[in-house]
Amino acid sequence: MIKVKLKEVLKDKKLSITDVSNATGIARSTLTPIVNNPEDVKAIKFDTLDKLCTYLDVDLHEVIEFKQNESKNEILRFWVSQNKKFGVIEIKRSNPYSEKSGFISFSVENHAEIKRGSKWEDDEFEEVEGSYLCTLEIMNNEEIMSLNTKFGDFKIQNSITPMDQADLKKILEKTDRQELMDLTVQIIFLFMFNSSLKLHIDSIDISWSIGSVILDRQKNSFKFENDYKNKTLKNVSDYEEAYNRENRNFNFYNVL
Repeated sequence: MIKVKLKEVLKDKKLSITDVSNATGIARSTLTPIVNNPEDVKAIKFDTLDKLCTYLDVDLHEVIEFKQNESKNEILRFWVSQNKKFGVIEIKRSNPYSEKSGFISFSVENHAEIKRGSKWEDDEFEEVEGSYLCTLEIMNNEEIMSLNTKFGDFKIQNSITPMDQADLKKILEKTDRQELMDLTVQIIFLFMFNSSLKLHIDSIDISWSIGSVILDRQKNSFKFENDYKNKTLKNVSDYEEAYNRENRNFNFYNVL
């Protein structure tokens, strides 16, 4: 969405349409709709924008604000291995003008801790019931083809217009933490409530293999604890944006 903010700029600088027209040579008939009815303006010439920004001594973003159309991520389908430790999820990425889908893979396993009373050098570990570790990764085309070749039961195919897997990776690498967390929660609910999985999750550490391992690992990692009594998935992520966790919990009452 593009929003023209010329009216606000003129008001701030105490200038009128006539002042701008006389100084720049831009006709009043051109300026008036841009100032008073910008939502009806279909196009603005680059030359006009250049003159306005130069005369007003402002950057382009102060005159025109661009907000990306709201996009949504939604789980369409998934495939899971017999041991329920690996699977593939088809994600729909939609906005008001298009719907496309791509694939991410997941690996999930029980969290393991050193056995009580054992020594580090003995490497004795035991699985913690209800505690899981999960990694999510954007698949490439070769991986999808390989799975379809080796495991006929998967048959991974897009149910809607395909999105290039490289594009999906770039989009998720640039997305903000809140949007990524919302998609992560959808995936956790899939683990908990889909009849093919039905994982009894008390806690789960889940991370995305995107971006820089050093710079983005914490931003792209989440930890949730399950409050079954109150039917709430609590965000306990060790990240600075999780300071207000009370407002970042997810109620799954309607999902049951």
